[in-house]
Amino acid sequence: MYCCGICSKQLSSNSSLDRHMLVHSGERPFRCHICGTHFTTNGNMHRHIRGHYRNGGGGGTGGGSPTSDTGDSDIGSDEGPHLTLQEAPR
Repeated sequence: MYCCGICSKQLSSNSSLDRHMLVHSGERPFRCHICGTHFTTNGNMHRHIRGHYRNGGGGGTGGGSPTSDTGDSDIGSDEGPHLTLQEAPR
C-alpha cells in the first residue's frame, strides 16, 4: 500500500498515489485541444472531448460543454475565440 503524506489516504499503487497528489497540488496537466479546459486525468479530458462531438460540436464550432462531467474545469485559455475570465476587484 502507498500512503499520501498529506491526507493519509491509502492507495494501491505508486501511479495511483501520483495521480492522487494532483488533488493537493491543483495541477491539471491535460488540456482539451478544442476549448482549452484543463483536467487532472487523461480519461476525464477524453470524456470531455467526446462531449464536444456528441453534442453536435467538434472543432469548437458550437455545442459541447466547456466543463467535464465531474466539474474539472479551468476555463480561461487565451487561445482561439474563447474569452479570458478575470477576477472582479474587491
